[in-house]
Amino acid sequence: MVVSGVDASIVHTVETMARAYGIQVLGTISKPVTARQLEDYLAKTSPLAMVPADGAVQEVATAEELRNGLANREFLAFFQPKVSMATGEITGVETLVRWYRPGQGVLVPKDFIYRLEEEGLMDLLLEALLKQTCTYLRAWSDRGLEVDASVNVSMHSLEDIGVADRLHALVLEEDCDPRRITLEVTETDVMSKLADVLNVLARLRLKGFKLSIDDFGTGYSSLQQLNHMPFTELKVDQTFVREAPSDERSRSIIETSLDLARKLSLKSVAEGVENRAEWDLVKAMGCQEAQGYFISRPMPGHQLPDWAEMWQPPTTEEDVRYGALIPALVRKPMSAAACLSGPRVLAAGWSPA
Repeated sequence: MVVSGVDASIVHTVETMARAYGIQVLGTISKPVTARQLEDYLAKTSPLAMVPADGAVQEVATAEELRNGLANREFLAFFQPKVSMATGEITGVETLVRWYRPGQGVLVPKDFIYRLEEEGLMDLLLEALLKQTCTYLRAWSDRGLEVDASVNVSMHSLEDIGVADRLHALVLEEDCDPRRITLEVTETDVMSKLADVLNVLARLRLKGFKLSIDDFGTGYSSLQQLNHMPFTELKVDQTFVREAPSDERSRSIIETSLDLARKLSLKSVAEGVENRAEWDLVKAMGCQEAQGYFISRPMPGHQLPDWAEMWQPPTTEEDVRYGALIPALVRKPMSAAACLSGPRVLAAGWSPA
């Protein structure tokens, strides 16, 4: 607990610093402290996660293993639904990646993305995910589910002046409309070729792609990006969404971001919505769409149509959301081949039962 009588902005900085060091912070208390406050905060304690032993640490993938994984289609697209906060209808999905690594099980991005970046393989991953996304968009259309899809792309991938033509050609070869694809741009470092990036982004928009500024308000995302780049969507970072119910500063940042999106005619999306309090808050603030565990965890593509048929937006505190049942649907181990054969499974009448 951070206990102090100094200015609230300083206390907030200290609290954030402590969390950055990995300390479990229960909250802040202004002096003088009462026994009741201490009891309430201590009741929030939870066991800290165990640090894995050295033998349990994930083995670092070699460049050859990464290349073989891409060549063997071991990197598979999972999809997290995005829904309208006004109607509750599913409006799209974000394409996420899982690596079915032989002998290692299913790996999530934090286990391998940094290695793909180090080896310069992010462009190959983007192309693989884009192809899978187009395949599922066609399969979902055959089931009567018309949605758009978002695919993440690093700003550094956009420094290549020819990337717009390549992505456009890839999508057309997959018999998909570029207007159904949103490229979520995340800037993880200072760009070295700003002019080329602006050139590519303009070309992508002319070819029909939509552009989203991801994790707005964090890292290098800035008002300058919004001013100079042709974005069509603004995604509010999950850090602000998670802290907003209990943190006035985070609420103010979200409100300002949403107001900015409205004034710039950008679609607004809140990511990382994990509970009813966060859903109600961003909805009340006027956010247009949301995604997160409160709605659904990421799922293999062949499960999406059945999820969409059963999904009901929350109306009361007692609602049972189908999104919470997704882990049960994927509890059984699935092979890479099974996930990739999703469209054929759909055609055969796959059901969650």
